[in-house]
Amino acid sequence: MLSPVMLYSLGTLFGLGGLWYSSERVVGASLVIAKRFSLNTLVIGALFMALVTGLPEFLLSIISVFNDAAQISVGDIMSSNFIDTVVVVGFTAMVTGTMRIKSHYQRHLLGLLGLVALVMFGLFFIEVIHPLMGAALVVSYFALTAGLWYFRAATADEVEAMEVEHEVEHKHKDNIVSYGLFYFVLLAVFTQIALYSGKQLADIFQLPHEFLGATVFAFATSLPEFVISLHAARRNAHGLLMGNALGAALQQGLFSLGFLAMLARTPITLAPVANLIGYMAVGFLLFGVSLYYRTVHRTTGTIMTLLGVVFVAHEGLVVLGWL
Repeated sequence: MLSPVMLYSLGTLFGLGGLWYSSERVVGASLVIAKRFSLNTLVIGALFMALVTGLPEFLLSIISVFNDAAQISVGDIMSSNFIDTVVVVGFTAMVTGTMRIKSHYQRHLLGLLGLVALVMFGLFFIEVIHPLMGAALVVSYFALTAGLWYFRAATADEVEAMEVEHEVEHKHKDNIVSYGLFYFVLLAVFTQIALYSGKQLADIFQLPHEFLGATVFAFATSLPEFVISLHAARRNAHGLLMGNALGAALQQGLFSLGFLAMLARTPITLAPVANLIGYMAVGFLLFGVSLYYRTVHRTTGTIMTLLGVVFVAHEGLVVLGWL
């Protein structure tokens, strides 16, 4: 009979394998849909794909409330936003090589990054989120979603969308939407399998809630962004990649955190994850400079990735009482 550690380790590997398989097809379908309906792939990433990649954080926020462990979700959401916008983009550039940003994306991506920074630093400034503030965050997210949807067909990414495999487009030409939705749901299912199994492993090793949320859960719930970004980068679909990263951060910082504040029994505080402020400031600066010059160099990506490694090490030293 398998031990719990072995069982959940296998479950984690199964979930990650399924996550990789399904995300490959979600990205392909997204690019074909973008071409078919003349939609902007940046908006597809920021809206539709951000919904599924932000699903783990949202589900964790609900679960944490019913288990009286809201601070796990707070650490997860705030750290995930740093990982999604800095570490995921940096890691993708480090692994796949220098990424070039198309001119018609530059202004919109800079605007999205500025909005993410405004939301994140604004939340840290407020520090304590009451239910009424949570409701305001949720309403703000829906208003932002409406604005992004208005921009959906402002620019047709025909060249980028044509880079998807012709085989996918040929086989599923008549049912590309249902094909994409099927793997979209499958992506969510495999994400939950990987997340649940990883959570059980973390519980077995009895990691503290604050450390667990800000590090283990944050990286675990950011796995969809990592996988989708790598697949998108292979097709030079950088609008989809960065739109998803920034859109997921906004979805988590406004909707998931706002929903958590509305459900939590007491106001939630961001004080336990205040160490993130410095790392975010440096990461957002590097990302913003890269967008300004329309290039994320491999060297810059490596530095952005190392920021995530240093953050985890810092949090570990805090838990051990060495800092």
